[in-house]
Amino acid sequence: MKRINLLAVFIVVFLLCSCHKKTELDFGKVIISSETSPYVVYDGENYDEKIGFELEYTEISIRDDKTVKVPDNCYIYVDDWPNSRHVVNKTPICAVLYDKNGETNISINDKRLIAMMNFYNYDSTELVGMRFQSQGQITNHQDFFKEIPRLVITYADPSKEIPDMELMQIVVRAKEYDLVYKDRNNVAYPEYGYDVYSVTPYGDLVFNDNSIPQFLQMFGFID
Repeated sequence: MKRINLLAVFIVVFLLCSCHKKTELDFGKVIISSETSPYVVYDGENYDEKIGFELEYTEISIRDDKTVKVPDNCYIYVDDWPNSRHVVNKTPICAVLYDKNGETNISINDKRLIAMMNFYNYDSTELVGMRFQSQGQITNHQDFFKEIPRLVITYADPSKEIPDMELMQIVVRAKEYDLVYKDRNNVAYPEYGYDVYSVTPYGDLVFNDNSIPQFLQMFGFID
């Protein structure tokens, strides 16, 4: 009888531990870039003579009646944007593209990457009403960490202590930017050590229109 009881206790403990085991982000592909990348603080007036060099642009035609022009030779930092500490006022330390060909390291100075992030930043400041953002965590949906194609952009050095609610990674897939934050006190999902929120820039224009390509195609990462 004692053996049966001990076995039952062991099984229960094992199941509890399994259920609450924290899922870790895959930082296995993070090779911290030694590159430096230029940035400009955006205050609504980014004149070339003011910032000291000439801005170069990528023009994105979302549809016939909407074109977005974003810088592609420097990251745009947004002055006094409420969420800038977590999202827009950072430069990546690593980017990895996962597609049908496998894994490809992307330079943090790649014009496609810079344009893609500035596309997000411009939307954040100038067109706040034209975005979809999850109203709560989507941390319990883990499929996006395996979705192909996807672009994983890392902002926090995983070998160092990462403060709570620090932006760690952005996973770009289909028509969403998934923002991954550090949170060691995740009350809603104690089994995870991070929170994920999904954002679609220009959401009302692009999300429900199948004629508009997904972001990785829009910015030239995939065919």
